[in-house]
Amino acid sequence: MKALILASSIYLFLSIFLFHRISAAEDTTSRRPLPPRLKNIKLLSSELLLDKKLDISSHPNFYLLPNTSQCGYSAGYLNKKDSSKLTNDTTSSAARQKRLVGGNYPMLGIFPWAARVELIDGETGNFSLRCGATLINSRYILTSARCLTGLPSAQTLKHIILGTPDRRSSYQCAGENDTVNCVNSTLVDIDDTIIHEEFVKTSAWNDIALIRMSDEVKFSDYVRPVCLPTNDDVLSTWTNNRLTAYGWGRQESDDESEPYYYSWNLQSLNISMNTRDSCDRVYRRMTGKLNKSRFCAGGEAEKGTCKADTGGPVMKKVPVKIAQSSMTEDRYYQFGIIHFGRCALEGIPSIYVNVMYYMNWILDNIEP
Repeated sequence: MKALILASSIYLFLSIFLFHRISAAEDTTSRRPLPPRLKNIKLLSSELLLDKKLDISSHPNFYLLPNTSQCGYSAGYLNKKDSSKLTNDTTSSAARQKRLVGGNYPMLGIFPWAARVELIDGETGNFSLRCGATLINSRYILTSARCLTGLPSAQTLKHIILGTPDRRSSYQCAGENDTVNCVNSTLVDIDDTIIHEEFVKTSAWNDIALIRMSDEVKFSDYVRPVCLPTNDDVLSTWTNNRLTAYGWGRQESDDESEPYYYSWNLQSLNISMNTRDSCDRVYRRMTGKLNKSRFCAGGEAEKGTCKADTGGPVMKKVPVKIAQSSMTEDRYYQFGIIHFGRCALEGIPSIYVNVMYYMNWILDNIEP
């Protein structure tokens, strides 16, 4: 009898013990901890900090920048599969488009600040893509100085195109069934160009420029400015080192006779922030030691910014307090301008202009 009671007690004890072990295991699974790479990641946002704290709120032209209720957000309509509105030259390159290198096609309206600078050939009258750029307010475009200098013979800067990510058509649609949204390109002539007065072409120091458009543009779901960093606080919200770039630059092709071509579609990709030392090891003989006017990112194989991406932005989506509101929402901020580097080579990062370094210069050179 005692043996039976003892056996029953042991059975009960083991049952309770195993029940708690299983429950604990299930509970741990339901509250899975963050992966170590997220908990222990070293944030590199400090690479963008200047020697002095940035705060341009007292600059007399500060009011010319859009506030957070106007900038950095997008509609992001899904691309419509029916491409009948595109021009006849779509089919020749569509089949060979694979994937800036390693990028993805963004949705119509997801980067409504995406601008492209076009040239006109004085002999043929044809237009061609010069470089990427960014809308920063209703009158100004931010790009690189190299975009606006060293133009091909007989070609001159002509206009800015906004609103449509596909270069083949001035009319594009997105959505499905009863929720299709369509947009015409916004085309604005170039009124003036402002190249940094200390731009050095050989070393590409101070590779930044502004374009003043001949008319103001009206903001919409498809045309809207990006946010610019006006103080250091925006860096404190970073939770990772991921940045986003876009452009119409060089693409890979399956055609062996023509391994590269320039994309009809706007391309975007994520790259990772890197240290300046990483770029110094590769480019120091060419650029000298990088100071805080430039930063380093990328270095992943088959993924990077290339020629014709120059002048486009490097951005990050960060949570910010919305102007005249108690709400916090995500906004895209432009922290960099695509500068130069080896195109998508593993272990070889690229160099980008640090927009924070030039915020005072930008405000000094824009007008109402």
